[in-house]
Order: sequence, then C-alpha cells, then structure tokens
Amino acid sequence: LELCIGDYFSPQKQGGQINSMIANQDSLASIYAVEQLYDKDMFNFNICIEDFSIQCETDDDLCIVNPKNKIFIQLKTASLTNRSFYQIMDHFLDSYKKSHHKENYFVIATFSEFKIDGKNFKQRLDAYRQILNDPNEVFQKKNDVKQELLNDFNLNKYSVFIDMLCIDSRPLLKDNKDVTAIFSRYLRLAYGLK
Repeated sequence: LELCIGDYFSPQKQGGQINSMIANQDSLASIYAVEQLYDKDMFNFNICIEDFSIQCETDDDLCIVNPKNKIFIQLKTASLTNRSFYQIMDHFLDSYKKSHHKENYFVIATFSEFKIDGKNFKQRLDAYRQILNDPNEVFQKKNDVKQELLNDFNLNKYSVFIDMLCIDSRPLLKDNKDVTAIFSRYLRLAYGLK
C-alpha cells in the first residue's frame, strides 16, 4: 500500500489538484463515467469493468478503478511534444512498477492529434493493438509488429506495458457543447432512456 500512495501529497499531485484545468478533467471524467457504464471495455483492453469508481487527481489525472483493475489516465489539453510524451511514458512505467495489487492499464487522453518524430504514434499503436487482439493472428506476427513499434518510436524500455497502453484522442474543450451531447448520448444508452 505504501508504494501506491506514498507520494500522494507530492508537489506534482498537489499542483495538479490546484492548478490543472479542472473543468477539462471534470468534463472528461463525466464522459468516461457514462461511457464506462455503457461499454464495459471502452478502451478495448479485453477486460470487463462493471462496478467502478473514477478518481480525480489521485495516482494520476484520472483513474478508473475496480477491485481487479486500474486504468491510469493522463489528460493533456495542449499538444504533446516528444519530451512530454516520453515524460508521460516514464510516469506510466513508474506506476506500472509500483502498483502490483491490480491489473494496470494506461491511457493518454488528448484533445488534439500528436506526432512523435513526425510519425503518427496513435495510428501505429492502434494498428498494433488490432493485431494484438486478433485471436487468429500468430504470436510471431504479433511480436514482430510490437518490436517494430518499439524500435520506430524508441520505446523498448516501455515494452512491459505497451500492450496495456491506449491513446484516446478526442477534441473536447472546456466550454464545448460536445461534452454535454456526448454525456447525454451515453447516459441514454447506459440506462435505456428515450
């Protein structure tokens, strides 16, 4: 337990609680809450999360948690640079190493598309995850595509959790009407409202 929350009051976490774009986090948290109610595996990690809580500014910007699983979510409203991307990956690696009590998954939620060294990382990660999740694809092909992804983006040190990583890119803005529309849509779907 000490490893998971030992730095709960660190300057990084307290700074996030005080200075972050709370409205953006709240908007995304509310959308994730109703999407998760409707789709038990909204990030396609091959898990089923039914009963859950959403934590804001605890072990990450947002976390979706149930007794077996924890999804760490880093929210970035500004464009990601190479440096900030690798900082997030280092943070996820640290979280992966410290948290052994649950199955851990990692999401970078962005409000804009981003590239790493001029290459579309999300597109490449999505293509790899599609092959990874294909039950008819052979292990060697999955491994070859994974290694190519790791090499092309200099991610070898993150290989232990790359299969549990998702990029969720959506153009939500703090005062955007899309937030209300998306929330309403998934609320109706989750509860069968008409």
